[in-house]
Order: sequence, then structure tokens, then C-alpha cells
Amino acid sequence: MSAKTRVHEKWQEVVTELNLDLREPVNFVDAKQVKRITGEEPRIIAKMDSQSDMPALFRDNGVFVLPINNHTYAIVRGRGYHSLESIVEPPSAFSSTFPFRPVAPSVGGGEMQFVDWAYNSGLLERFLRVDSLFLMVRGRKFSPPFSFRVGGSPTLHVDGVQVEIDGGFEGEHTFVALEAKVNRSEDFIVRQLYYPFRFWQETFRAKGATKEVRPIFFVYDSPSETYNFWEYRFQDPADYESIQLLRSSRYLLSWEPLNLRHLESIRPDFDTPRRQIVPQADDVSKIAEIPFLAWRETNTAAKVADYFGFDKRQSSYYSQAAEALGLVALERGRYELTDQGEEFVHKPSPARNEILCRMMLRLPVFNEALTTMLLDPKRTITKLELSSILRRAGITGTTVGRRTRTLLAWFEWMERTFGVVEVEATRVSLSRHQRRLDE
Repeated sequence: MSAKTRVHEKWQEVVTELNLDLREPVNFVDAKQVKRITGEEPRIIAKMDSQSDMPALFRDNGVFVLPINNHTYAIVRGRGYHSLESIVEPPSAFSSTFPFRPVAPSVGGGEMQFVDWAYNSGLLERFLRVDSLFLMVRGRKFSPPFSFRVGGSPTLHVDGVQVEIDGGFEGEHTFVALEAKVNRSEDFIVRQLYYPFRFWQETFRAKGATKEVRPIFFVYDSPSETYNFWEYRFQDPADYESIQLLRSSRYLLSWEPLNLRHLESIRPDFDTPRRQIVPQADDVSKIAEIPFLAWRETNTAAKVADYFGFDKRQSSYYSQAAEALGLVALERGRYELTDQGEEFVHKPSPARNEILCRMMLRLPVFNEALTTMLLDPKRTITKLELSSILRRAGITGTTVGRRTRTLLAWFEWMERTFGVVEVEATRVSLSRHQRRLDE
């Protein structure tokens, strides 16, 4: 017996033992009852992302399952799924300095890899026709209370339901709630867009913010290597069934490698004391979030620590790194955007990445390491040489080892973001693509 068949039979057992009448608009089922009857985890057998996952019993009766809170499910009569519209137009070409193929063996993958590529390349901003987005959230959250109906159903009240989002991207006037898949599916359960839509709509309303929440369905199609987007709206936010397609597009991506020679003229800044330090902040993407946090007034050490789930000391490293790069300045205990930081948060993702790279090159130790390779494109910089550069800059003791790891992590960011260097455990060199540009 297949796993899907077993799940279908389990739901038949639930309906039979609880004597549910599936002709009713709604039947409520307690998760404990489901587990007692089936011996299965309710959240697992309630996961039916497409109509093909549904028991024939549900399809034949026109019902589907929705979580209502962390211990109750509703079996609802109505249109629970939406057929994904065909995109008949040929794919549009889109080029970016962001490398779409990993230059080193990737770890993991799946939907998140392609979401990250679509975001970091600037493709998501192109499709949405917005100037600047930043990745605010992904993963599981628990919903605030909200109410809705499914067509003509009785009102359903949701509170504390686990809502998963593959990408939540915020702009000045926009919040994008993105659901991602690899390879096309015929349809999807509307809950995957509706619950995040209502989650963030209620969240912004509670904060007194007026931002448009835009639900996006994204599919990376591996046979055609295309990035496919559908933007929807809910004509009536209180009606689950009111989903409507606004527009869709598909894209073919190409890579235009960044030529580091364009950055060769950047000179290190020896005059600004903050640029002489190399804070222990290994995750460059988190450093890049600091200006956005300041822009959203998450701008004290305590607020930044709470946002990242760090202790205050670890949080200070990332704030100091953003300060060393010139993105923020500490004013009366608060991090304020500099002019460069203001420019940074209003640029699209690819431009932000290049700005970040330019600011890194203003740091003397980073500039020396990269310039050494540019002067001799076949040269490899070892971990030991990176440590020597740091010692010449006045860094001593056990701090040298930690800061060396930070420099390697920053070069790894350059590798992922531009493909211009190659990083191994103990060395850094220019990538083959970059060496070809130098020939």
C-alpha cells in the first residue's frame, strides 16, 4: 500500500468514526481525535498541497481541509485549490552579474536555492516592477487572529495557525509573500497564498502601516531552466475563494560576470578609524540587513539582537561591520543610515551587492588581499597570508584566527554573489571566469 493510499484510508476512518456529514458547509475535527483514530500525526496527513493529494472521498464531495488553530481542522465545502494558469508567451531574457550556476558544489538546494537566485539577481524586483526589496522573513510563523469565509461558507476564525512562507520580501510600499515550487504543478491549495496574505495584512494593520501585500506563486522549471511567476490578488480579502490572477511571466536567466577591473581604482580608506577594524561578522547577508533594520527603526543593539536572535555581543559585531562599511553610523545609542546607507536601501538587489563589494574594498585589509590577486591573476592567497595581512594591520593574539575566518567568509560571499573568486578551506584565488576576463 502506498503512503498516499494509506493516508486516504485514514481520512475515511476519521469521517466514518466521527459520523461526519460531508454535505455540510463545515465539519470541525479535533487534532487529538485524528491522531487517536489514525495513529498518524495530524499535520502530516492534513498536508494536501494539490488536488492529487486529496482522498477521493474529499474530491467527490467537494471538500478540503484547512487548519483553524493548533488543535482544530475544518473540513470545508468549497473551492480549496486553484489551477495554475499556462504562460503562453515565450520567456523573456534577463541577465545579471549574479551567477545562477554555483561555482562550487552547493549544499542542500531545493526551492530556496532558486528563490535566492531570483531575488539576488534582481529578477523578482523586475517582475514586480519595484525598485528595492529585502528579504525580511522565511520559514514558519504563527498567525495572528483573522476571520474569513470560503465562498458562501460560515465564517471561519483562525488563530495561532502555523504559516509557512518561502520568502517574505519588504519594500517601502510593498510586502511580497512568495510560495515556491521546483517544477510545475497543475494546481495548488489556495491556503499557501491566502494565509500568508492575511497574516501580513493583519500584522501591518496592527502596526498602523499601510503596505500592499502581494501574493506570488513561483516555479522554477528545470527542463526549460525558466523562472516562472504568477501574481494574484484576493478581490475580497475576507473570501478565500476570491483569488484572481493579475499577471504572469517567465524568464530565462544569463550571467554577465562582474569584471573586478572596474573596481580596481577603489582605494583603501586609511583615514577613517572605523575602517581599520574587521568585526567578527561572518554572514554578509546579515550585515546587509542592518541598514534595512535602521530604516525600519530596529536600530538599537537590543532591537537588533532580538531581531536576529543573537546575544548583544554577537549583535554588536554585525552593527560594527555595517558601521565599518559606512552603511550606518552610531548616533546617541541608535544606528542611523549614512548617505551611502540611504542609497543602499533604495537600490535593487544587484546594485546593492555591487555597492557592498565597493565598500568592502574601502577596508584596507580586504583591499590588500584582493589587490594582490588582481596584480597577479594566477596568484593564490593562502589563509596564512590573510593572517599576515591582519597582523600588519595591528590585529594580534587569538583575534587573528577569528578575523581570518571572517575574511574568508566575506570572500565566500563574493564567490556566491558574483562568481569572481574561488574559495577553498585554506586559500582564495580569482575564478576561472575572472582570469579569462583578464586575458
